[in-house]
Amino acid sequence: MSTNGFDDDLGLDKQVGKQLAELMRLRFSPSLRDVANTLADRKFMEMLTTAGGGRIGRQLDQIAARIAAEKFQALAQGKAGPAEALVYESLEEFCVELLFPVYACNLYSTAIKWCPSWAKHPGATFRLETNWRAFEHYRREGLPGMATWLNSVSDPIMAKLMDPDTGPFTFCHPIKGHEHNGADKIEDLPHTPLPADSPYARKTPAQPVPVGGAGGSEN
Repeated sequence: MSTNGFDDDLGLDKQVGKQLAELMRLRFSPSLRDVANTLADRKFMEMLTTAGGGRIGRQLDQIAARIAAEKFQALAQGKAGPAEALVYESLEEFCVELLFPVYACNLYSTAIKWCPSWAKHPGATFRLETNWRAFEHYRREGLPGMATWLNSVSDPIMAKLMDPDTGPFTFCHPIKGHEHNGADKIEDLPHTPLPADSPYARKTPAQPVPVGGAGGSEN
C-alpha cells in the first residue's frame, strides 16, 4: 500500500491514459479506414487504366460515355434517366402485381374492410399512390430499403386503408364493391369556413358548387 498516495495517483493516471487511448482508437480508426479505402480505390483505378496496355481503361471509358449519353438523352426528352426508371409504370400495375398479393388476406374478416373499386375512393387512391412512390424510392437501397418501406410506410398505410371503422371502405363490400352498402354515406370532414384575416384561411375564395344543369349532381 502507498504511504504517500503517489502510487495510487500513478495507477489512476495509467487507467485514465488507457481509457483515453481506447477513445482515440474508436474515434480515429474509422477515419483511418476511410482514408485507406480511398487510397485503395485510387490505386485500383490506376491499375484498371493501365492493365492490358490500357485496354480495360478504354473499355470502361466507352461504357461510361454510353451511360452518360443515355442519361443526357433521357433528360432532353423529359424522361427519367436509366437509374431512375420505375419498376412499375402505373399505380394499377404496382397494386395488382406487388401490393395486393403481399397483403392477401381473409376479405370477410371483421378486422378489415376492402373495396375492389378502390379507385373511386380519393382517400384510397392518394394513399396507394403515396405507397407506390415510396416503394420506387426505397427499392433503390436494396433489402434494407425494402424493410424500411414495408415496416415504416406500407404497413401503416395499408392498416389505415383497410381499417373497418375509420378507413375509406367502411360501407363497401369486399366482392360486390363500392355501391353495395351505402358507400354514399361517407362524407368529407365537416369544415367551418375561416375568417379572411385568419393566417390559415385560403388565399382565394372557394368557388361555389354548381347546382343542376351541366356538371350538376346525378341521382
